Amino acid sequence: MWSYPEIAGQLIPKSVRILGIFVIICAIAWWISAFFLVSFILVLWGSLRKLKGLVKTEENLDIYQENTESRTSEIITNIKTVKAFANEAKEYQRQRDRLEREAKVSLWGIHIGYVKLGMARDTVLEACQFVVFGAALFATFGGKMSIGHFITISTLASMAYSEIKPICLLAEVFARRYSSMLRFHEFMKQSDGQDAAIALHTDTKYPQYRFDGKIEFRHLTFGYDRDRPVLENIQFTIEPYETVALVGRSGSGKSTLVKLLFRYFKPSGGVILIDGTNITELDITGYRKRLAIVHQEVDIFNGTLLDNLMYGNPTATFEEVQEACAIASVDEFLSLLPRGYHTIVGERGVLLSGGQRQRLGIARALLVNPDILVFDEATSSLDYESERSIQLAMRRIQGTRTTIIIAHRLSTVREADKIVVLDKGEVVEIGSHQQLLSQGGIYHRLHSLQESGELL
Repeated sequence: MWSYPEIAGQLIPKSVRILGIFVIICAIAWWISAFFLVSFILVLWGSLRKLKGLVKTEENLDIYQENTESRTSEIITNIKTVKAFANEAKEYQRQRDRLEREAKVSLWGIHIGYVKLGMARDTVLEACQFVVFGAALFATFGGKMSIGHFITISTLASMAYSEIKPICLLAEVFARRYSSMLRFHEFMKQSDGQDAAIALHTDTKYPQYRFDGKIEFRHLTFGYDRDRPVLENIQFTIEPYETVALVGRSGSGKSTLVKLLFRYFKPSGGVILIDGTNITELDITGYRKRLAIVHQEVDIFNGTLLDNLMYGNPTATFEEVQEACAIASVDEFLSLLPRGYHTIVGERGVLLSGGQRQRLGIARALLVNPDILVFDEATSSLDYESERSIQLAMRRIQGTRTTIIIAHRLSTVREADKIVVLDKGEVVEIGSHQQLLSQGGIYHRLHSLQESGELL
């Protein structure tokens, strides 16, 4: 396949040759040159018009292919759910229908379309060439044109029409790539994100920050949709080395608040200060290096346990790894693994239990030695025994750094220095466990529901 510079390199010489032939024929017989010009324009116009329709069909094919690939990825990711509901046959038929739709569009809509276009174009070009030849022959027999001019016109017309076909083929090459090229340019028009420097310049040096861990949320407002704020006028302070819990109903904005802290999004109003400095004024790479988070679903790579532990800090010593594993209780299940630290844990950590993956995530976060550590629903999907192990690990961490805990299970946050209760994107209560219970507000109601067993 040709590149676009090669297409231009082919198109320009051929266009110049056709123009030169047209001028010579015009000097010999203007009426033949007029027919040649009209036929050239009509053939080119007809080809481009048909190509426009084919380009639209290719755009539709791209959409169909994206739909199929996206669904395939979803099926593979959620294969347990597919099997659990015995929907293998249904999903297979859906994918088969999608692939058949692609095949029909590709074969009958695109391939046959190009075949028909080429056949029609070649037929018209041959007919035009015979018309020019017949007109010149008729003029020669009538004494209006010499034999020399007849030979010249016939030869030049044959050369000219033979050049029109490659030009049309070049247009086809361009058209076949136009759909992909258009989507690529749409992608390139997207503005660079704030993380672009990290991805494009891996060797860029960033400031080595060290924070005490004081975090201030001042009149913070944010919404994924500007007309529907998720957080509104959030204002509270986390002192250095303090453990603060964020609790509230689902959708109250707890995880969104952490995303703003990690600068995944920019607030629409207000600021977040760390040690008195607006976080937007800090280098994003250096800033994030001082933070760590343990998600509800810990992301595990298909490698050894040690590789996953050292992912955030590849230069960590083995003694530091062992120390972090002791704090996070990873050493409790090391003896169960066939090769200890060098055991392959499988894709997405399939060989580890949920509790083991969580403890691995905590140890990995500790190895970074962050100034601020966030637990985002780290125990919500675990059984009570695993939850207890995670709680013990979290207790060992308390007081060593600023810690933020997001949790639905209030048993996880009892010992927090401060509990911030969010409701409908606003801070409604702040205090310790006992203080909030004595207030009889939302926290007291959630606690009562969980203690009574009505809300597990």
